[in-house]
Amino acid sequence: MLYNTQMNPDVFINKQAIATCRLPHPFMIIFHRSSRIGAGSTIFHGVTVGSSEREGKSDAAIIGDNVYLGCKSSIIGQINIVNGVKVGAHALVLKDVTEIGQTIVGVYK
Repeated sequence: MLYNTQMNPDVFINKQAIATCRLPHPFMIIFHRSSRIGAGSTIFHGVTVGSSEREGKSDAAIIGDNVYLGCKSSIIGQINIVNGVKVGAHALVLKDVTEIGQTIVGVYK
């Protein structure tokens, strides 16, 4: 069995984001190349940040600083997630999260 993680370095907004990203269980994490993630984030195993294709253009999420992405959570499409948001395990995020420090569980659409 392969336990791949696919995170292009371009995903991180700067060098600080790379240095401060926490990956407690770095297995099966997939980020679309056009997505972005800020500094101090925690990403658990099975997280997917995917894109939605519209008119041949691929757009993915922009994730702020100090965001917690729980096990097997998914963020699909051109979504903005502000700083300090916690996305629970197995959550599906389909729309912007605009409240700082908000906790998301289940399907958020």
